[in-house]
Amino acid sequence: MKNIYVDTFIEMVNSSEKPSPAMEATTSPSVVSRRGNSKFVTICALMCALVGAMICYNSLNTDTSGTGSLVQKEQIVTSVADSSPFNRRQMSGMERLLKSEPEPQDVRFTKEDGLLEKITEKLNPVELRFFGENGDAELEVGEVTAKNKDGKTWGEHQKRTMVPHQFLHLHHMKTGGTSIDRLLRCSMDRLKKEANYDVPYYSIHECSRSRFSKCLTDSQNTCRDRMKKASVMSYCAALKYLDEFGWWHNNNEENHVKAFTVLRHPVDRVWSMFRFQTKNCYECRELKDIYKQLDAGEDTGLDKLCLDQIRNHEVNNLLSSEWPLEVTQLDAENNEEHAELSTQMIEEAIDNMKNFFTVIGITEDLPGTASILGMVFPWMHLDGSEEYGTTSQCALPHANASPSNNRCGEGATHWDLPSHPDQETMDLIIKHNPMDMELYEAAVSYFELQKKAFGMVDDDDGEEEKEEEESNP
Repeated sequence: MKNIYVDTFIEMVNSSEKPSPAMEATTSPSVVSRRGNSKFVTICALMCALVGAMICYNSLNTDTSGTGSLVQKEQIVTSVADSSPFNRRQMSGMERLLKSEPEPQDVRFTKEDGLLEKITEKLNPVELRFFGENGDAELEVGEVTAKNKDGKTWGEHQKRTMVPHQFLHLHHMKTGGTSIDRLLRCSMDRLKKEANYDVPYYSIHECSRSRFSKCLTDSQNTCRDRMKKASVMSYCAALKYLDEFGWWHNNNEENHVKAFTVLRHPVDRVWSMFRFQTKNCYECRELKDIYKQLDAGEDTGLDKLCLDQIRNHEVNNLLSSEWPLEVTQLDAENNEEHAELSTQMIEEAIDNMKNFFTVIGITEDLPGTASILGMVFPWMHLDGSEEYGTTSQCALPHANASPSNNRCGEGATHWDLPSHPDQETMDLIIKHNPMDMELYEAAVSYFELQKKAFGMVDDDDGEEEKEEEESNP
């Protein structure tokens, strides 16, 4: 197979370093020497960027199904290669997490120790809250008598109604969010059927455009009252709209809302989105051709919401402020002002990830994510909760798989797309999702800290620790 990295490298060096004939005729030996040194520095810088990119690409062997096999630790933790002249040094995911953390007062502790302490405290089991209990107000509408399917009451046994605004699932498309939503719905059904709780629920997704737009722009829309009363909400849109919907609570300052979200490697998420909406969104075109049109400044004729899904969508969803430009409008590689905006947006997204949310999951370890959710929110445990009187089991299904016939082949047959994009397409996905790449690295580091807080050690690591203990009694 042709080595595109070497070809790209040679082309970049030749185009950036080759002097014009006129300059060659007039240049002194000392200047030539300096140019040689400059060329050497340029070659080294470009090689570092390209090697980083190759490492990143080769690590992308994750299951695009969304709930498939676990990814090994070394495959999850990838590097982001950015050849932007405005980005002096690439930070690791952990460095990004710790950038806004305060310096510890005790010199024996590190910033990472401080963040781990915060995470450990945040991951304490969360109890359900009901009207009339633990200082919460009485239910103004009065108690609701439970009824069976025939409409007959269950005597004096009354439903306990949950207080509004307790749990929020922020759903990014093609991150396994539908699987998490199924777990959420199953857990709520158990509370209703087995424990006789009233669990007000609401779900709203930006993909239901008309409904979402009406709810966002019309404060008198019926959705607002249901959102106001909802104890649990599944929400598929940007954080910045939660304030309008009454769920922001000043950046969740007092942590009233227990929010959780799942993030996915950008290459896998974008490719999964493309396979899922090949016809409806992307009109049976090659993804690489769509990106090339965008690079050329051409009008693709495609829907904006569909195009937004393949360009830094996860960062966009975690932004809570209004910015002068959208993430899709930034050219951080060639514009210094855009590069600075990009950095600030990534920092806001990471800070919101750390501060607004109680649990962060990653698609590449959905079982581990579900395990953490079950420990923090016992009512969502796969095996039920003795505390809340639920005994039936819930599953973590693989939902929203790519269609078996996308009707993009000849005669409306299936265009069989591979599980992973080819190298050229992969390169273009990374090029158009650099902000999501950085966010994802930080999310993986945060996820590892959550596992550390729970003592969830991988088997390999455990074996290594055991061997070390045996060799050093």
